[in-house]
Amino acid sequence: MVRDRIIGEVEVMNWIDEYKVICNRRCADILAASATADDLVRAAVEIVTSSAVENQAHHRMWFDLRNQCMFDHELRRPVREVGNLIEDLIAQVMSRHAELAGEQREIPAHVAVATLDALFQQAVASATGGCSDATDKLRDGLRFILTGTA
Repeated sequence: MVRDRIIGEVEVMNWIDEYKVICNRRCADILAASATADDLVRAAVEIVTSSAVENQAHHRMWFDLRNQCMFDHELRRPVREVGNLIEDLIAQVMSRHAELAGEQREIPAHVAVATLDALFQQAVASATGGCSDATDKLRDGLRFILTGTA
């Protein structure tokens, strides 16, 4: 039983490291592919909404780990690191959008992160349950957070 727990923890930590690489790559792709504010919104919306559908198992695992870290202190540091990374990446995308649009960013990053996280988790849960408009709602929410309009 102890051996299984150790193997499980190593696998989880490896999975967390893999998740961080995926998040970084997606953000780099969004930023690199965008010459205008509209390009950035389109790229961000496409990558995030397609990921919600195509990588449901990965995202469900992430949501589960975040919840589990409230009970397992070994998970707190790596989960916090990924959470900080995600917040930094969202802030980069929002800053780049403001720069490309020639505007000041109105919404603080931590508020955008909390809102996007809730929208994303809802979309993953809805898509998992077969809801056909899950990605449409996520798409609208992402556009609103980035641009201030739906």
